[in-house]
Amino acid sequence: MTSVVRYTQSGDVAHLTLNRPQKGNALASDIVDALDLALDQAIADGARLIVFRGAGRHFCTGFDLSQLEQETDADLAHRFLRIELLLQKIAIAPLMTVCWAQGRITGAGADIFAVCDVRLCPPDAKFAFPGAGFGVVLGTRRLSLRVGAVLAGELVFSGHEMSAKRAEHSGLATDIVSAEGLDALIKAFEERVARVDVTTAGILLKQTRSREGLDGDLAELARSVARPGLKTRILEHRAKVLAGRAAQL
Repeated sequence: MTSVVRYTQSGDVAHLTLNRPQKGNALASDIVDALDLALDQAIADGARLIVFRGAGRHFCTGFDLSQLEQETDADLAHRFLRIELLLQKIAIAPLMTVCWAQGRITGAGADIFAVCDVRLCPPDAKFAFPGAGFGVVLGTRRLSLRVGAVLAGELVFSGHEMSAKRAEHSGLATDIVSAEGLDALIKAFEERVARVDVTTAGILLKQTRSREGLDGDLAELARSVARPGLKTRILEHRAKVLAGRAAQL
């Protein structure tokens, strides 16, 4: 597997680690493509549990803006659509999905976290959903299913950070777990999935993996990124955020 995503498998467990820590594991096109391929490989290899992690200080700081000046509206729109398709692929994957996310978990990175079955983070994790500032509608329905419409609206409209404690209380995170305690918990999940034979597990997962709303999610995202001026909106939002940070110094 390409170096931007490390893929390893041990028994029934496949580990997918975002591996560009120098950029906060931000989702550039190659990372999205590598995650898509790694998910296919995990399924082909017979994994029954997949664990998403991020190398370095942060799980994922969201949509990669490092080449923004060189991109067009069409480039950006395509990248957002590819992320939504990846999220949908994770949502209906025929295996148990776990995410352990540390540091900053932002935007599309937080969407990966939210779509997984089991969502773990350490006590100092911080979550944020700033995409609405770009005029982009990505992951909002799934977030609402996790935390409720009122809190989802607050998070999306404000873009403010959410603490690990509030994430657990709201249902975004299923548990707060330190890095030291993660291996034991993964082992327990592995034993849980091993209790049910592969055929039965596949049927159960198919029954609990709802496709409802997926087409609507993709359509709403497509409409939001198809509006003229996508790149301009992102540039303006980034400038506003940077100005706000500078004012706090």
